[in-house]
Amino acid sequence: MSWPVLELTNIILMNLLSLIFLLILIFSFLEKEKRPALIAAVLLIANLAFWAFLNHSHEHPIVRAINLVIIFLILIIVLLIPWRFFPDQKTITTSTIKTESIEQFDERNHMFSRNALKFYPELKELYYRSHPEYQKVDELIHRKSELGQPGGVYYEPLRSTAFKANFSFLAKLNCLAESKPEEIEEEAEKKHLFSEANRRKIREVIEILALHHGAADIGFTSLKKYLLYSHHGRHPENWGQPIENNHQTCIVILVPMKIAAIRKSPGLEVIEESARTYVEAAKIAFIITEFLKLLGAEARAHTDANYEVLLVPAAIEAGLGQLGRFGLLIHPRLGPCVRMSAVTTNLDLLTGVKQRATGRKWEHISFFCQLCQKCADNCPTGSISRGNAVPLARGFPHWSIRQESCYSFWKRLGTDCGICLKVCPFSKEDNPLHRLVRWYVSRNIVNQKIALFFDDWLYGRKVKVKFTGIERKQTGLSNL
Repeated sequence: MSWPVLELTNIILMNLLSLIFLLILIFSFLEKEKRPALIAAVLLIANLAFWAFLNHSHEHPIVRAINLVIIFLILIIVLLIPWRFFPDQKTITTSTIKTESIEQFDERNHMFSRNALKFYPELKELYYRSHPEYQKVDELIHRKSELGQPGGVYYEPLRSTAFKANFSFLAKLNCLAESKPEEIEEEAEKKHLFSEANRRKIREVIEILALHHGAADIGFTSLKKYLLYSHHGRHPENWGQPIENNHQTCIVILVPMKIAAIRKSPGLEVIEESARTYVEAAKIAFIITEFLKLLGAEARAHTDANYEVLLVPAAIEAGLGQLGRFGLLIHPRLGPCVRMSAVTTNLDLLTGVKQRATGRKWEHISFFCQLCQKCADNCPTGSISRGNAVPLARGFPHWSIRQESCYSFWKRLGTDCGICLKVCPFSKEDNPLHRLVRWYVSRNIVNQKIALFFDDWLYGRKVKVKFTGIERKQTGLSNL
């Protein structure tokens, strides 16, 4: 390569890399992220100095050889960027699994349900008679203060009561979840209203309603059996009753959480934001439910503490994202910082409508989670599994957390922990820079390794969290 060509190539690469570092600097500054902003500023200056040095010392043969090698390596990396390839192995998806063989999850076994047993002695005795393996660990959890009650590390009388008000408000709305639809007397009118053409219009209106009222995304899927809990378990009035839901369609609603609040985990800001978004998600679900009932259709809202549907699997089936290592949905644009609700209806809202691709569409998220493991490395309780092996449970491979140690730590703090959300590389603001990075990691495994390296460098592999009165260490079940 002649010197003028080499010099021009150096100048082009210098400007391109400088632009990247400048963008990181600008967006990090806007996001009030000090560490990546500082590192980007240093890299920007170093990049300018490095290429200037190469151009200044081009006559030295060793420098010239190094220059050519660097250009060659950069060229290879750039050529690899757009190619989409991942190892030929199973990812966490039900697209290639017979979902009929998946065992339903019993809501009575959920940690929230098991924690509530302390208030209902008869149900408590009945449950542990058939599940003695949970009794010892649950009794340790029962002894701790409830979220929002005195005793939690981050308890504050007024702010803790404020976030509790959100959940108290939601509990009073549960009566709205199920009610009779409006009766349509004329059979011909009802037949026309629910024709295939009109059902497509109904779906369009539902999407408009959801987005208008604050949803970030909405998805539709058929209501498969494995998406339903097998039995009720949250409330004493229907505890242990089998769930009977014969609806055809499940509508999943996503509401975004504020990244700025998640960054302050594990403080009260996390549960305050979580409570706010649960209310917002419920509001949208109730509005859609009422809309469908006014049309004469059956509908049920599934909102916080009043679910019949498992929201994460339903969201994955609806094409809204993929399962993360920490057992939560990772949306391709919003990451894991979302809260969800759902509406089920007897209307078929899928016929004649092109469905979102599931499975391989978001497979890159599963591969990235297998590679990253940052949430597992930062979990204070070791509740998130490490390694590449995906555990098999209920008849299909999927990640899930050790809910006993996780929830016990919540009660110890007096707030949602949220550290796994905070450190997740997908938990970034939805701006042009991070959209570009998300596209970049969606292409191939090499891109993902490079992106993870820079994420660790810019934001830190281990995030320092100051726990008031708590020694930050791995706390297993022995420390519940």
